[in-house]
Amino acid sequence: TPELRNWYEMPPPWVQAPASVESPMAWWAGHILQYIFRLQPDMAEHVRAAKEKLGFVEPIPGMHIRRTDKLIREAELVPVEEYMSSIERYYDNQKKGTEKRVYLATDEP
Repeated sequence: TPELRNWYEMPPPWVQAPASVESPMAWWAGHILQYIFRLQPDMAEHVRAAKEKLGFVEPIPGMHIRRTDKLIREAELVPVEEYMSSIERYYDNQKKGTEKRVYLATDEP
């Protein structure tokens, strides 16, 4: 199976999701959405310059933890530790010694 050069490319139709992927349909949907919403070259350069100015270092996985309206109507409370186990699995697949950072977005006061 050919490897993708980066996450911003649309994989060829014959590429299958890696065996480690739990949901191949979600993998494909993610690639399609990243392709559709990719930045145009001038905006990509603007974002690159801003990241450099801010000292942004990759990788930095992000998560959104909803604690207000979501709990009222749709879901039960998920412990933060459960979210963090996903982040730990992510970093288990990174190069050894990678500094661990997380971008957290939440509506919890």
